[in-house]
Amino acid sequence: MKNRVYAAETGEGLKIKLPLPTTAQNGIPTTYGPSGLRVVPQTDVATAALRAVGKVPQGLKDGEASCVLPGITMVLDLGTLPAGVAGGQAIYREPDGDLTLTATADFVGYALPIAAPRSGWGVGIPANTAPA
Repeated sequence: MKNRVYAAETGEGLKIKLPLPTTAQNGIPTTYGPSGLRVVPQTDVATAALRAVGKVPQGLKDGEASCVLPGITMVLDLGTLPAGVAGGQAIYREPDGDLTLTATADFVGYALPIAAPRSGWGVGIPANTAPA
């Protein structure tokens, strides 16, 4: 599949770094973004204090944690997402194929950040579910 950016190679769910509030706790489910995408941090949220004592995994910036996204099996590059999209926001497809943030269309997945050098947004495709 030429537009696949990331894929979960196990049944656990995709694992990527995400910006989370410092109140998020390692191993405790929380939500990411305005649509309530459920994530489970696998590390503490990186902070300057944790970095100073060597407790931040390589590759995390302050404010980020490594997370498992249960039920999200891949991230696809579906082209430019609608203006104003936020991380974790639900993405829908209109009958004409255009992507939208409007919940009246067909649910596709959730906006997720793509790491540098590619950067931008991809769409995390869930395992055949739609947001409540």
